[in-house]
Amino acid sequence: MRDLIKDKEGRTIYLAPKKFHTDIIKEKACFICGKPLTKSSESKEHILPNWILRDFNMHDKEIELPNGEKHRYGTYTVPCCTTCNARMGKEIEEPISKAIKSGHNSVVDYAKTKNGSLNMYTWLARIWQ
Repeated sequence: MRDLIKDKEGRTIYLAPKKFHTDIIKEKACFICGKPLTKSSESKEHILPNWILRDFNMHDKEIELPNGEKHRYGTYTVPCCTTCNARMGKEIEEPISKAIKSGHNSVVDYAKTKNGSLNMYTWLARIWQ
């Protein structure tokens, strides 16, 4: 399998784990679009969304990663540009947060909307990486 796949518009849609670590984490590029980050475009995206950390009082709780490192959930982030971070919040996290907080039937209804099931998949894949 290739270590990099782009869509028709040239946007990165897949990076192999090793390439993700070198290109995104070490080189400080956006984990969504892959563009290099500058001081004005740099943001950090929480692995677990802030609304989950806030609702369950988890910002100061720790997670132990498979390599043995410990991180507080509130500091467990990946590099992201401000544009992608804002888009992720508006298009994916806000509607999913609203659906989850409204209960099971609301989640099912959201998943049946035009982009709902794709957004749910995208969101779950991101937080379970």
